[in-house]
Amino acid sequence: MFPAEIVSALEHDGFSLLVKGDAGTGKTTLALELVSYYSQKGKTLYLATRVSPSKIYQQFPWIEESIPPENILEAKREILYPPEKRTDLEYSNTPSFLKSLHSKILGAEGPTTCVVVDSLDALKSSLRLTENGLNIEDVLLEVCEKTHSNLVLISETSKPSKLDYLVDGVIRLEKRIINQRVLRELIIEKLRGVEIKNPSHLFTLHGGRFACLGKAFERKLEKPKIPEPVKPTGDKIPTSIRVLDGILGGGFEKGSLNILEVDKNVGINHVHVFFPIFVNYLLLDYPFFLVPSQGLSLKDGRYLTAPLLENRDTLQKIKNLVHVFFPKPIDEAEVSPAQINFFYGLDPFDDFKKLKKAVVSSMRASDADAFLCSMSSDALRYVYGSQALGNIISGWVSELKKLGGVIVFFYFGEDDFNLPTHLASSYFKLESMGGNIVFYGENPKTQMYVVHVDHSKGYVDTQLIPVS
Repeated sequence: MFPAEIVSALEHDGFSLLVKGDAGTGKTTLALELVSYYSQKGKTLYLATRVSPSKIYQQFPWIEESIPPENILEAKREILYPPEKRTDLEYSNTPSFLKSLHSKILGAEGPTTCVVVDSLDALKSSLRLTENGLNIEDVLLEVCEKTHSNLVLISETSKPSKLDYLVDGVIRLEKRIINQRVLRELIIEKLRGVEIKNPSHLFTLHGGRFACLGKAFERKLEKPKIPEPVKPTGDKIPTSIRVLDGILGGGFEKGSLNILEVDKNVGINHVHVFFPIFVNYLLLDYPFFLVPSQGLSLKDGRYLTAPLLENRDTLQKIKNLVHVFFPKPIDEAEVSPAQINFFYGLDPFDDFKKLKKAVVSSMRASDADAFLCSMSSDALRYVYGSQALGNIISGWVSELKKLGGVIVFFYFGEDDFNLPTHLASSYFKLESMGGNIVFYGENPKTQMYVVHVDHSKGYVDTQLIPVS
């Protein structure tokens, strides 16, 4: 949920954290997640200065499990309330407010582990304090330090202030609009006593919850297993990536071109989107034809295919259904048991005849009505150059679509040729942002998703988590 650096910092008693950000960046949602985190360790006080407790429970119903109503303290100008409707935290001036807060922290039900003030700006306004008035920040820090309570202060601005130097940690939330899509980023500016390995993290507010999104793709499978195939429910063939299938209305169409544009900073991690698709098609007995990226190493291949190669049935399917076309000769034994072919680049049409012959033969032998073909632009560019590559790909795609092929074309941005997007049924992009791999669609147009890979089931389970 939180970055490892922040979790480590929050383990220290008396730690003070400043959360900064402009309106709509997710500060209140993060504040409530911190309340939920600290409530597992003991009593937590949430000082609400902008929203009433009833609205908090209405907008964030999940918080009821973490904090009782008596621990949500409403602090607004008392002048707005008649005496019989005073707020939980009663005060008529700054000293009385501080005395009341101190009493709440040292309440009879036990000491407080954390005080969350949402927001500091609204609190100062309620106390009628100016920038040059009584320094409420110093007093809050002192109270929490003496009571060994952690303090979280929410600021309604992302601008630097003198408070940045007083607190132990500073994080900033940002919301950016990129091509009409929302991207949310948490930036760690300071954490005393904690090494900041990753200062930037993408996060989501999906479902009214705050969650940072994981970055790294592990390259290890414990006890490899074969997933259950996701079977077609209509004319489309599922990819087995649940969110992607939802976007596509069930999966890829038979006889379609599907483009995935890969940013240069994504690197070989693009295979985590493709590999589950390949596995599902293989388990459904569809032939598979691959022109792999130049960046795909044998080590990557072994890690991804480990569950398949250790199973007798899937191993036999690979031998019968998988055809790999390399742009240059390699040691065939190293990529066994797939059927190996080579493109030499003398004549692209002669090379295509080789591919088409393998397609027709394999479909006849397997009695399949469709097949999967994956091609990478960097490999084809290596063989044929970039000048005529657009025309070559367009010609190949048109013929493969007639045969019922599902073509997944990986386009690497550095390849300079006209991308045949006009032929594509779907067009997606993979980019590196904030240390994460982000996936989104241009056709159909979608929001942004972070690519997350789960290995807990023993296979590569790729998930698309919305950044919203």
